[in-house]
Amino acid sequence: MGNDNNSPFLVQHREKPKDLLEAISEIEILSATEEDGAEIHERLATLKDRMDYFNLGLRSIFTGTIISLFLAPICSAVINQDIPIFGHIDTTVYDMILSYIFSFGYSIGFMLLFTYIAKLRGGTISNIYSNNILIGMSVGAVIKLIITGFIYGLLYIFVFTDTNIASLISFFIKSKLLENNMINLIYIILSAIKVNLIPAIYIYGITTVFIITIPWVVRVVYKIINNRRVRI
Repeated sequence: MGNDNNSPFLVQHREKPKDLLEAISEIEILSATEEDGAEIHERLATLKDRMDYFNLGLRSIFTGTIISLFLAPICSAVINQDIPIFGHIDTTVYDMILSYIFSFGYSIGFMLLFTYIAKLRGGTISNIYSNNILIGMSVGAVIKLIITGFIYGLLYIFVFTDTNIASLISFFIKSKLLENNMINLIYIILSAIKVNLIPAIYIYGITTVFIITIPWVVRVVYKIINNRRVRI
């Protein structure tokens, strides 16, 4: 009787999760309930429910895109030792790690949340919802990489050209708005960004591979572990 009571309670009057944490909480409840023996039929996960979780995973991966879009070329410049930061003349490993965290901190944080979701495998419904979030995340990450590569390509071809950089520096020199040291610094930064726009795409790509791969690898590992427990 306990199992019969649990299922209707969980599926009636369900509201669309507003954010990733809300979705995780709902999946946790479903997972715990199914692990306790409640049977929730697969058909109760409607197409709308599945799309809600897919869209949530898709949207979540775009959080922090503007920050990483702006900082990724600088991160690449630091790694390639084109720009010294944090007061060091020679770029250190510490500088590289910090610049990477600043650039992709949001992505790393959401990857950890998606990895936690990958561990939630209570039963049919919780598996369906968590799978749809991970699929949405994977699709969103690929779309994000394509858009980023397109934007960097446009910036490299049309914005950060030698002519545009020279014109801007010439303007600062003629207008005398800035000191020569500041103008030199601006020139160094702009030149470094220009040559690191394309390498930044590779860093974005490597990060995207990790963001997609790690949660799915964890999911497969936990599936194998759970299957062995069931056999025992």
